[in-house]
Amino acid sequence: MECDEECIDVLDECYSNDGDSDYECLLEDLEAYYECAPEEVFEEDYYSELKFMRGRVNWDDERNRVQFFVRLCRLIVHLGLECPLPDLRAILQPAEIEWLLAQNVVRPECLGPNDYRYFVIDFVAKTGYKDIPEAVDDYGRISSNRTTAVHRMAKSGSCRSAKTALSELFEIYDRYDVNYRDEDGYTHFHVACQAGCADVVEKFLELGRVDPNELVPETGDSPLYAALKRGHKDVVELLLRAGADPNIVHNSHGMTPLHKIIALKNPNTSIDLLEMFFAICREKERSVKIDAPNDNGLAPLHLTLKWRRHARASEVLATLVANGADPNLPGPGGSTPLHDVCDFDDEDHLVEALFEACEKKRVKLLVDALDNEGRTPLHLALSSGQKKVANALLKRGADPNLPNDHGDTALHVVCADYLERDTDAALFELVASKVRNVNAVNRLGKTPLHVALAAGHQHIVRALLMHGADPNQADSEGSTPLHLVCQKKFEHELTAMLFEQCERGYLPVQVDARDRHGMTPLHWAVYLGHRNSVDELLGYGADPNLADHQGSTSLHVLCQRPNIDEFAQLFFERCAAPPQVLDVDARDALGNTPLHYAVADTCQMQITRLLLQAGADPNLVNDEGSMPLHNICKRKQYQDEDGLTQLFFDVNLKLKRQLRIDARDNSGRTPLELAVANHLPRVVKVLLSNGADVSSFVFPTEAFVAKYDRTQGLCYDATTIKSLISIGHLWISSHYTLDASDGLRIVGLFAEHGLLDESNVLERCLDEDEDFASKARTIMINSYLSLHDLIRLPRGKAARAFTYEDYCEFVNSIGWGNCPAIYREACDAFLCQSMARRFFQRWASEYLMLLIRFRLPLLCCDLIAEHLDLTDVWSICQAANDMNRS
Repeated sequence: MECDEECIDVLDECYSNDGDSDYECLLEDLEAYYECAPEEVFEEDYYSELKFMRGRVNWDDERNRVQFFVRLCRLIVHLGLECPLPDLRAILQPAEIEWLLAQNVVRPECLGPNDYRYFVIDFVAKTGYKDIPEAVDDYGRISSNRTTAVHRMAKSGSCRSAKTALSELFEIYDRYDVNYRDEDGYTHFHVACQAGCADVVEKFLELGRVDPNELVPETGDSPLYAALKRGHKDVVELLLRAGADPNIVHNSHGMTPLHKIIALKNPNTSIDLLEMFFAICREKERSVKIDAPNDNGLAPLHLTLKWRRHARASEVLATLVANGADPNLPGPGGSTPLHDVCDFDDEDHLVEALFEACEKKRVKLLVDALDNEGRTPLHLALSSGQKKVANALLKRGADPNLPNDHGDTALHVVCADYLERDTDAALFELVASKVRNVNAVNRLGKTPLHVALAAGHQHIVRALLMHGADPNQADSEGSTPLHLVCQKKFEHELTAMLFEQCERGYLPVQVDARDRHGMTPLHWAVYLGHRNSVDELLGYGADPNLADHQGSTSLHVLCQRPNIDEFAQLFFERCAAPPQVLDVDARDALGNTPLHYAVADTCQMQITRLLLQAGADPNLVNDEGSMPLHNICKRKQYQDEDGLTQLFFDVNLKLKRQLRIDARDNSGRTPLELAVANHLPRVVKVLLSNGADVSSFVFPTEAFVAKYDRTQGLCYDATTIKSLISIGHLWISSHYTLDASDGLRIVGLFAEHGLLDESNVLERCLDEDEDFASKARTIMINSYLSLHDLIRLPRGKAARAFTYEDYCEFVNSIGWGNCPAIYREACDAFLCQSMARRFFQRWASEYLMLLIRFRLPLLCCDLIAEHLDLTDVWSICQAANDMNRS
């Protein structure tokens, strides 16, 4: 037995530092040892070897016990079970045998590739060992509160041969007059029911010491439920005949035995159990609560139709109905079993089975029952695209005219947009023949034709019109089918088809019908940019001069759309054909004509030209007193270069129309003053070149400019600086004299937006980046000055050396393109501020003289101003202005 001694030595070494050894680690170490140990030598009979092994074990030592257990397993493998087996009571104490059995089911995965648990249990059972419980009192009574290997085996769930092993354990624990229960209330009787040990269950029941309806407190399982979980038909039969309650409810799910039978995965087992269940209950005259709901509100019949987990679901529902299940019982959401079967893919065989079962039982199936949303089974079948199911329902009298809570009939459902074309066409033919009113409206006032058009189903639209659908009926929004067509993305084919079909059926279409906003189909088609529909509508006589509730005609709507040059051309060409007469000067509720909108924000060159050529009056004013020219001058800075202003003057000049270029709006502003306030230098230039009067010009106040800053979204950056400087130069060239207050306002605008802060970034770049410095020497600002030299000049001299004309020429030259991209923004800002300094130095000198009360001549003030920062210029201007006012 040297192997044993070596094993103990290894264990002593491994666990010498631990107070309490870990059982799992201990077991693993033993296995590892035995795998590499030399083959052991055993006695050739169990008795001698076991007696020797037991004599070497200190049972109080866990390491010794585990070593004994592993060696016993190897002994069983070595000798087998065919040789004479010993009387274990002669060798081991009952508590020791109990321990060996219990260890087989603690952690079987620690025992290596061989299932030692099976061998040990089989060995103990075949020795004829029987567990003899100890009495707990002088009367010989035995306590049932005891956890045995049976409980451990049942809860482990890891033994490959659980039923066989449990049967052998029941041979060992063969006291059927005592139903041992563990700390969770789990009994031997429950284990036998769950494992399908019918002979054990029968013995327990014969002695009458067990309750067939006792629940396990921990899980809520009854013996019947435990047997049904594994589909043990023989055990279920024993329990039912012994008085098990067929209606007992599982604690955690509210499931009755019937629910559990239906939920089984094996369809054959379900059917067999179901038939046996009802047969025994009839035989025993026990009533079955066949419609009892579970915690989800589902009766067994609902569960059958909702799950449909196996091919024999039709047999299950037939059996349930035959035994009294209510086929019209509403479940969750008010759904009847018929609703349930109609709510999924084509299940016509289940529908037929349900009808046949009800006919055999002579129970009327409510084919038009309503769920909580007012839907009939037909509604659900149609929305799921189930043609066969819908056909079966209609054959049995389903009414396709019943509305749901939304007012939708079966025809509305068929016309909706969630069905495939082949499906909805077939369903339509099925339903339409039984519909009484093809123009039925839902709660939104929509007819099936509205729904079909919104879904884009041309074939259904055509069929509806052939069945008498009204093409002019309006919904609750006042929209006719033609309105809806014009709102569709891919509208052209639908529009043409609608007109064509109505012509064939001699159905007049109200092409100018108005919705609740007063909009005609033409309004919608123009608003959404549907050119083909516009063409069709105008071809069928739509009136382009009709106004909506805001007074807007289709032309007003057109002029507010972006990028419509081709669209506008089509519109005017169609409206030019007799008998159309386009009112180009129509006014909306704000007094705006289409021309007001065309020139306002969207930069519409083509439509502006078309309007003017069609006779639009450029001098009409809106409710604010603004002409179209005022609107041009209120636009954003980025629209300053689009050429619209020049086009406006050119077309009117060609048409010999006199423009009121100096007219004032209700705020007293001329177009020129608005253009200045909005920093639009090109617009200012066009106005000045066309004779705008500068003599009566009033430079905008800070408050007026700020108003447009907020509402027009102006961006104060280099663009703004250039715009203001450009306007200043235009003023000088137009011989308008800017007084000191005008200059103060301009400087104030720069200060307010942080544009006076001068940076030394470019100077540092010249010092730190040799490549940039080299390129800057080759980039010429004008004929005699490079970018490098301009940056190195003092600020005042740089301002005098660089003019606005130099800037305009430079930014359009090759030199600007040669400027490194990473420095281009900084260069632009530097050049703009140099121009600003040149412009501001004049005001700095004048205000400086005023501030020092003219004690120095203008030349001296000019020299001082050259060396001032722009922020200092602003401070001087403010101080002088304050002093002057005081």
